[in-house]
Amino acid sequence: MSDEQDAPQESTVAPQEEASALQAIQEVISEVPDEILVDALVERIDKNPSTEIKQIIAEAHFSGPIPPPSMLAGYNEALPGSAERIIAMAESRQSHRQDMERIAIKASIGIDKRGQVFALIVSLAIILGSMGLIALGHEISGSVLAGTSLTGLAYIFITGREKKTDEGSEPPNKDDD
Repeated sequence: MSDEQDAPQESTVAPQEEASALQAIQEVISEVPDEILVDALVERIDKNPSTEIKQIIAEAHFSGPIPPPSMLAGYNEALPGSAERIIAMAESRQSHRQDMERIAIKASIGIDKRGQVFALIVSLAIILGSMGLIALGHEISGSVLAGTSLTGLAYIFITGREKKTDEGSEPPNKDDD
């Protein structure tokens, strides 16, 4: 062989002719059965082992109880009616979560009210006790009882509020879902 035969030759085909030739080739290939194309591809790969075949693995991730519409359609194709079941399950779970939050809020309000009532009862008892001591002539004892007890209650009331404020600013626990 001569060097002239090995050298690549420049194409003298016009772009329009090239486009129509490509279109004709695509039409011919589209008429060939897939099995023949696959066999030809496998044969060509076997002849040229340096050719790499790459496989793309895709991972889909979504957040929330309901998958994206394309995935829901896939579930529905695999098992008819499953998309409706998935949505109903998500709605049921959301309803349950809202009911539990409602119950927790009502319980918290009840605990707060009960604490306020007990604090009022204890405060009134201390005030009445200190007034009784003062009326019986024990002014110092009555003043000390009222001053220390009410100061302690005020401190507990204030620090209790601060603790609730700190607890409320914590991020929600993601394990609850």
